[in-house]
Amino acid sequence: MSTPSGSQKSALADDYTGYAVITAQWLLTFGFVAATTYVVSLQAGNAHKPYTVLGDCTYWGRRTWFFCRWFQDSMNLLIEGYHKFSKRNEKWSTWVFDDLFHVLPPSMLNELKGFSPDKLNFSRIVQDQFNWHFYMGDTLTDREYVAIVQKHLVANLPHMTELLSEIIEKAFARHLDPPSDSRGWKTVVLWDDILDVCYDVVGESLLGELGASSEYLHHAKSFTETVAVWSGGMHILPGWLRRLYFQLSPGGRKIRHHLSECKRLVFPELDRLQNEKCYEKQPSRSSVAQGFLKHTMHNGESNNYDEIVHQMLIVTFAAAPMWNMILNQVIQNHIAFPEHHSALTAEVQNALRLHGGWNKAALLDMPRLESFTRETLRSTPPIMFTVQRKVMQPTQLSDGTLLKPGEKLMIPTEAILHDPTVYHKPETFDPERFYDAETNTAKSLVVTQTSEFPVFGYGNQTCPGRYFASLATKLAFAQLLVGYEVKFFPHRLGKPVDWPISATLMPNMDTFVAFRKREGAEFGTV
Repeated sequence: MSTPSGSQKSALADDYTGYAVITAQWLLTFGFVAATTYVVSLQAGNAHKPYTVLGDCTYWGRRTWFFCRWFQDSMNLLIEGYHKFSKRNEKWSTWVFDDLFHVLPPSMLNELKGFSPDKLNFSRIVQDQFNWHFYMGDTLTDREYVAIVQKHLVANLPHMTELLSEIIEKAFARHLDPPSDSRGWKTVVLWDDILDVCYDVVGESLLGELGASSEYLHHAKSFTETVAVWSGGMHILPGWLRRLYFQLSPGGRKIRHHLSECKRLVFPELDRLQNEKCYEKQPSRSSVAQGFLKHTMHNGESNNYDEIVHQMLIVTFAAAPMWNMILNQVIQNHIAFPEHHSALTAEVQNALRLHGGWNKAALLDMPRLESFTRETLRSTPPIMFTVQRKVMQPTQLSDGTLLKPGEKLMIPTEAILHDPTVYHKPETFDPERFYDAETNTAKSLVVTQTSEFPVFGYGNQTCPGRYFASLATKLAFAQLLVGYEVKFFPHRLGKPVDWPISATLMPNMDTFVAFRKREGAEFGTV
């Protein structure tokens, strides 16, 4: 082995010096950020705390998640706060990243529901959590997408039932049907494959064939998933550094790339829809993009394609992952409680025969399925704390509480849904809890939100997407009942344990499920 020459030693020394300089620069930068953040932490630590704080922790602890009960032990935090304070009609608080959220008792729900977004705003909560303003400006907070969803999606859903059924059937065939050489069964990781089904269905519902293409789905899915993952890490940084980090970080570049690619793919389709006046077609065969386009043209913004893509991606972000959580829970409950299979399947088959296929009338004639779906949401709500609001203006509540701008509020929804004074035997999964056997009707619909069932929110800012989620879930569940045999793999008794992660109650994401197509199952003619 040769000995390095003098020039080589000099070059190595220069390299080491360069590494040392770079390391020193990073250390100085980190030290500056840490020192600045520490000053901010002192201010945050001395912030006004009007109520008992459960899960209190250091500034760095809540920023890095490791010592924050909100992330490490959210279910027990919820139960403790509910029984110590909420049940006594008292308020309490907990840290979520660097925000102190005040948890209001359920008795205040009927008062909260009437406040306008100008005073108490839900969209601002979502923007603060996911930093939407970095890459979409005010698209989220101006709430224009809410009006579009209500007018051009929710209003047309009754006419879209057949179309949505066809889209779901195609997505199931693509992801769940076993190959011909598989002896009939296909085993999947339920979370992953149903998530793909959800993105397929949402994409095609929004954009037609383009929305179901692998290229568009890749970019739309990558965009929404990167936003979710990247935004969580952003909260480690102080607010004044986040926009700079968004511009320089790999996550920020990835988000901008996928957003740009979605626009590249969607703009020509919007041109085609506008040139052919496709937005004037019958709602039953139209994609939601036609409604978005019609809305912008009505407002005199016919070429504002950027905003349309932004709105569609917000809808995708809100719809696909949330629907996946709900559908996973429905399927797992379906497998875990086989004693209800025959009654549910017979109900679906009878409704399809009576009403001539997958249409609004058939779905309305499935009260057992309606009850099963609502009970799934009651027993495992996807979000454990709902009716989240950011205070925009000084607001006084009826009990004299003065809410200050910037304060954040939420309700302990999961605890309400498991309170024995509200629901009989709340820890028991009862698929017929909301079914009236005497009249063969559903006592309450999935979409109906009350102070005892605020799963999708409550009041004038209740999630408008619940109508799509409800219809799509019931269609998918009904198709599984009549079209597939489903079982846990390997065999197990009971439902897998859920995963509470911060505010979300995730279904067990490691669950393997096997699917087999029923012989002779034809969805449109059952």
